[in-house]
Amino acid sequence: GASAMGQSGGKGLSAICSGRGLPEFVPPNTDRLTLQYDYASIDGQMPEFAHPSKNGDTMPSSAAGILLAAQSNERIGVKVKKFRKVKEYSPCAAEMRLILSGRLLVQCPDGPLPSGIPAEGDRSQAACVFKVCTRGKPIFESVRTRNYTHTATLVTSGVYFSLFIESAREGLYLNPRLILVLEGGDEVQLVEDRLGPLPTPLHFYVDFAIVDDSGRNLQMDLIFRVLPLPSSSDATSAMLGLSSGSGGGKPPAGLRTLRTCLQEYTTFNSQVQSPCIAFAPLDLSVLPSGSSVHLQNLVLSEEGGPTATQGLVPFPAQAAVASSTRSPARSAALGGAPVGNGGGGAGGGGPV
Repeated sequence: GASAMGQSGGKGLSAICSGRGLPEFVPPNTDRLTLQYDYASIDGQMPEFAHPSKNGDTMPSSAAGILLAAQSNERIGVKVKKFRKVKEYSPCAAEMRLILSGRLLVQCPDGPLPSGIPAEGDRSQAACVFKVCTRGKPIFESVRTRNYTHTATLVTSGVYFSLFIESAREGLYLNPRLILVLEGGDEVQLVEDRLGPLPTPLHFYVDFAIVDDSGRNLQMDLIFRVLPLPSSSDATSAMLGLSSGSGGGKPPAGLRTLRTCLQEYTTFNSQVQSPCIAFAPLDLSVLPSGSSVHLQNLVLSEEGGPTATQGLVPFPAQAAVASSTRSPARSAALGGAPVGNGGGGAGGGGPV
């Protein structure tokens, strides 16, 4: 399962492992596959959610993969402007086990921040570079005129697995989060982690594995592989644990790796019939011009039906490490999930 993506929980730069080259992406889910995309495959097909005929706008592809978001000089650029439904599944999340894995390439060049350097302790400047939901339930609103009824999707309620990049005076922080989006559009954060600081320019790959098991257990494993850049200064190399080397300015060989794992449990939207998996809109407006996010691999496996959930081992909540205290609003949003001690955690724990 997703445990193959790494269970090690890391905090900040202490989680950086020894350098190594970029390995080929090998998905941890290999059975009952319902979607596969590999940008490097010669005969690879663009997934349906990226086709303009399905959504009315284009998701450009290049040698780096499918462009999910980009920050241009005009601060407009190409981005996911609407929810991109990957697919629906049935009957409901309570009778399904989903594993979604893949790889992203995130590029954040050196340059001034559009909003300036934030004040110390200000975490409001965060760029959303990845956000995908399961148990998705579109909420519609209609406006009726004399001759026509206009219907639009206001929000997609569901469980969101996301990655943000926060700007701070000392550098950039990687901030993965598990979030609930309610039918009114309000967000309830379940659990998060924060890795860094890392300096710019910051280019890295993200291998992710997401598990939504039986409409209750949630897990997201992330492996960050930071690219050494030729333009990196000695100070940058030192922060990343790299030596400047003696190759006349050549970048040091190998990548540096950070890992984290988020776990939580909630029954929110578990009984929604025919829920969807979807990519949410992204926003890179607080990152330097030229920043971009490409999707390079995506693999989805589904195990469904009443027999698929028989004999599943309950989530070991008592062994998980709680990283935050639940608020009354959060407890109400969990939809009946247990609210005892240790409801979720970041940076490890047993497999789902």
